[in-house]
Amino acid sequence: MKLSYFSLSLYFFIVILPAGVLVGQAADPARGRIVYTSFRPANLDLYLFDFPGLAPRRLTTHPALDYNPVFSHDGRWVVFCSERRGNPDLYALDLQNPGPPRLLTDSAALEDAPAISPDGQWLAFVSTRDGNADIFVMPFRPNGPDASAQAVNLTRHRAGDFNPAFSPDGKQIAFSSDRDGYRASEVYVMQADGSNVRRLTESPGWDGSPAWSQDGQWIYFYSQRDTGQGIYRMKADGSDQMRVASGPALSPAVLPNGRLAFAGQQ
Repeated sequence: MKLSYFSLSLYFFIVILPAGVLVGQAADPARGRIVYTSFRPANLDLYLFDFPGLAPRRLTTHPALDYNPVFSHDGRWVVFCSERRGNPDLYALDLQNPGPPRLLTDSAALEDAPAISPDGQWLAFVSTRDGNADIFVMPFRPNGPDASAQAVNLTRHRAGDFNPAFSPDGKQIAFSSDRDGYRASEVYVMQADGSNVRRLTESPGWDGSPAWSQDGQWIYFYSQRDTGQGIYRMKADGSDQMRVASGPALSPAVLPNGRLAFAGQQ
């Protein structure tokens, strides 16, 4: 697998992934590794890229679809979505003690887009268990008893809510939503308990996939505004929105050194 690097500025760094790599990649907050989804050979599986200089390592080999991975903040766990039981559920893979992934959610609903709080105590995710796509949070206990029955619906909105992302201090969750009468989604932020929802973007194109900077001052996101798709950034209050990478560019993730990684096509 070939990876190319291009400098955007003194503090931006892009990882352009080749054809076959799909959206759904995340950076390890502890070590700067990247876990991502790749369609090869002819199936969605997870791969770990521990750059520089090392070849990617395949993490899953199941014939079902595995996608949308995210690291725990200590770098030990990868939580991801899989359809190995027929519908999308969440699983946790222990990178320190290799073995089969552990089922975290098991329901007839669709459950996807995991995000782990910085203290490692909470798992946010999207679920349709209450009738439409809402953001839920539950205790993150990959080594403990099943906690899915303790999941709490944070958004409870008739519109769709997607792609939660915890702020570095764990006090806020950024997400995308098609509420407020918009035909395309916008980026919102709320307190970690679901209160004080604020819209941060308002554009004719689709805005989503928010990712926080390490200091919590900035939010990066994917957008289809202006001319095609690209990666934008804005202050955490929604001000100073600007493009930082032109498309095709998806799934922004911020590395521990402040550099920006995203999925694209070469």
